[in-house]
Amino acid sequence: MKLSVAIAARNIRELLRNCLNSLRPASTGEPVPPVSSMEVIVVDDCSSDGTAEMVRSEFPEVRLIRNDENLGFARSSNKGLLEAGGDYLALLNADTVVPRGGLERLVAFLEEHPEVWAVGPKLVYPTGGVQPSCSTFLQVRYVLFEQLFLDKLFRRSRLFGGHFLTWWDYSEPREVDVLSGACIVAPRRTWEQVGLLDENYFLYCDDPDWCLRVHQAGGKCFFLPDVEIVHYVGATSQANRGPAILAYNRSRCYYFRKFHGERAAELVRKIAVFGAGLRLALWGGKALLGSRAAREQAKMWRSVLKGLCEIDVHALPDRPVVPYLQ
Repeated sequence: MKLSVAIAARNIRELLRNCLNSLRPASTGEPVPPVSSMEVIVVDDCSSDGTAEMVRSEFPEVRLIRNDENLGFARSSNKGLLEAGGDYLALLNADTVVPRGGLERLVAFLEEHPEVWAVGPKLVYPTGGVQPSCSTFLQVRYVLFEQLFLDKLFRRSRLFGGHFLTWWDYSEPREVDVLSGACIVAPRRTWEQVGLLDENYFLYCDDPDWCLRVHQAGGKCFFLPDVEIVHYVGATSQANRGPAILAYNRSRCYYFRKFHGERAAELVRKIAVFGAGLRLALWGGKALLGSRAAREQAKMWRSVLKGLCEIDVHALPDRPVVPYLQ
């Protein structure tokens, strides 16, 4: 088996259908032949929208694993990766559409450049605009810039837009710190040496963690814009944006505790509390003018602020949970 693709999915049936159709080799959408050099493994994370039933009935060539409970992205992805038999393993989001042969081109790049340990594509919005497809390693200053909106106000600034490289047009291949977890392809030997995703992350930040471990092991991550993958970013969390924001910040606190210590993690938490309070004040002000949408946003940010205040960085996991391929 040349390539194994692991996809974690939860309540995302229609987008997953599009993703799986894009992975079929024929434009007619015919099933992948049994002799195909690519296997696709879907881990259904306890969906309630018929995701697993759709995969079973419409994509018989796909290997389906069902979770009995909601395990989160990292644990679900790892279940798929642990079942993979390919020489190359791809981590792919369920809310993506892959061009014909796109993953194979990423594999070909790795074969031609053995010094590269992992590669990722250019991600684009459904409207065609370029998404931030890679980033630098997380730093406290980037958290501050985000909470003060500086990364949005000054996207072309190498300082304020430095984390997601928004000053750059993503037009050239280059070595990068962090690849987006929406699509990462790496040789099996990389996953064997570095390990899989840290399962202490329920949602978010597992990709910068993994890429940092690649870097610490002496490996390189590479961005390849020749392959463009459509990513319906936020599709899985839009309906529960408040809990998703809280999960993101909790994961970020764990990341900083793990790599930079408790003091850095607590500082990041306090910056996030400030940012949530700022957003609550802004939406609260609009709500006073009678906007129903603003009232809903203020309610959400009030809940997020409460959750951030309750995070105890000292109680976060003190050791990683990283499975390794056998």
